[in-house]
Amino acid sequence: MDGLERRFKRRVSGEENRYASWVHLMRCIDHCISSIAIRKPTGPWGAAMILLLWFYVTGFAFLVGGEINAQIEHAAARHGHPEAKAPGEKAVSEEK
Repeated sequence: MDGLERRFKRRVSGEENRYASWVHLMRCIDHCISSIAIRKPTGPWGAAMILLLWFYVTGFAFLVGGEINAQIEHAAARHGHPEAKAPGEKAVSEEK
């Protein structure tokens, strides 16, 4: 197994979590929007609030997935993986 495959396997769990949490949160938002829209219309302000809520939830899902990837990377570095970076360590391409 070459380095690219190992790196891909370490990244997969964060990406899967990011996607799963995003889909779940979007379904929750859809349920909330449909139940609110039935009771009372919110007008153009409601559309702006929904858009801002969508931005917030999408950003949250990306941050959670990235944090999971970082923790996996740091755990791999603690266990001696040669390609993993410790917290605060720069990548080879970043050292200039």
